Amino acid sequence: MEQCQHVVETVRTNLMELLDSSLNHVKKIKTEYVKSKQSILPVIEETIAGLTTHPQLHNKTISILPEGDSLDAVFYPLDIQRVLQNLIINAGYVTESGGQVDVRVTQNNGLLKVSVINKGCGIPEDVQGYLFKDTLTTKKDGNGLGLLSCKGIIEENHQGKLWFETEVGKGTTFHFTLPAH
Repeated sequence: MEQCQHVVETVRTNLMELLDSSLNHVKKIKTEYVKSKQSILPVIEETIAGLTTHPQLHNKTISILPEGDSLDAVFYPLDIQRVLQNLIINAGYVTESGGQVDVRVTQNNGLLKVSVINKGCGIPEDVQGYLFKDTLTTKKDGNGLGLLSCKGIIEENHQGKLWFETEVGKGTTFHFTLPAH
């Protein structure tokens, strides 16, 4: 019960912060984008806890695979949580019931790399070029803005990189990097 209450309180706080940020953007009020050096693991754990009831993740296991000791990076947690939510939900969408989504975290050469791995059907070659363009969606209730906003958060706001590797019939991995310093 305490865990559920914590998840609800965290989601509420994050929604209020997103709402404030959106209103400030509309009002053209400049707000400081505060990034700090911290461990990514609590953010991943909190994100997964908040997604436990998501319909795309029903009957699917999400595993965190940390590799190495220091998994710190410089980032704004709420935005990184949004990226993780989007990538994990997308992975869940293409993962069969009883399947698994892995979130691997590694660090090297001054970069933290997060990889969201699914064993789905892969991304057809004719679709790959459109993935980071607006309004492409494969979901009946999607708007096609998810991956585009993820790319902006990672590449523009965090000076990282977002990309994917896919093999039709084997699955897809979305990777993103964040500066460790």
